[in-house]
Amino acid sequence: MSLFDHALTPLSPPSSLPLTTLSALPSSRSLYMKALLGRRRGLKRGEEIERVGVVAPLTITRAWLERYLTCCGWTQTEGALPPFTVGQVCAAPVQSALLMGDLSPLSPLGLVHASNELRALAPLPLDTPLQVTVWFGETEWRARGVRFDVHTSITTLARPDEALWVGRTSVFKAMSPDKEALKARSKEPREAHVSLKEQAEAREGCDDLQQLHLTLPADLGRQYAPIANDHNPIHLYGWSARLFGFKSAIMHGMWSVGRALALGSPNPSEVSVGEHRVAFKRPLPLPSAPSITLLNTERERRFEVYTEDGRLSIEGGWREG
Repeated sequence: MSLFDHALTPLSPPSSLPLTTLSALPSSRSLYMKALLGRRRGLKRGEEIERVGVVAPLTITRAWLERYLTCCGWTQTEGALPPFTVGQVCAAPVQSALLMGDLSPLSPLGLVHASNELRALAPLPLDTPLQVTVWFGETEWRARGVRFDVHTSITTLARPDEALWVGRTSVFKAMSPDKEALKARSKEPREAHVSLKEQAEAREGCDDLQQLHLTLPADLGRQYAPIANDHNPIHLYGWSARLFGFKSAIMHGMWSVGRALALGSPNPSEVSVGEHRVAFKRPLPLPSAPSITLLNTERERRFEVYTEDGRLSIEGGWREG
């Protein structure tokens, strides 16, 4: 898995892109209610999502950052700079406003968060008026549905043309399958996954490999939801998750990424600038006892999160500075 592709994640939206300005960050609860009750025109196979976007204000406070760092398990929180995961967490409500608002042709129900690429060019300043711009990018039709990108850029309000943080979120929506494409894909050889443990064992030594175990309590999603401003019912209670087809509540993916980052880089200020990529394979149920594998290489740090029964849940990596 390549760590970061600069060509696919622009620093700013095209100058001609239509942008809708929001006066405040939207409430996740109101967005989910709108998603449940609203109707969309849909998207025909081969059709592209219109390139439009939204802009919203943001201020990251020291008090909020300390809550976030504590929830994700960082031990060095006093005076810390925001790690580069903070940009994605804080921009997520604006991304939701685009995905769940009137600008999106697709119903947000059933959307799957497939992957993220994040790049912090400079530390995000605290207690400073910021601006988040989110817009639709590439649309790619696949055998079982459509995958599309959501781009994000964070700047200061004073300097809206100078990106401090950029990201690309890839989202998948299952649609009516293309039977011919499925048939062709079934004949293609599948590339076997080589775990980080296997990669380390293939090297001369395994000194840079760590394998750790976690305990996720049943209420962890409810602890993290107000911090991330993400009250998606699939993260809160078993009964609310079952309404959406899950056997139990599942943990927010970005919390798992933050926890892995905290284990690999205990000082959050050391990862306030850098690049990060993550792919989400399957959810982590609540409660459960997943494991994390960390591998340091000369250029970057990589991680894998496995479910309690040993299936790959998340894989990613980061490069500092």
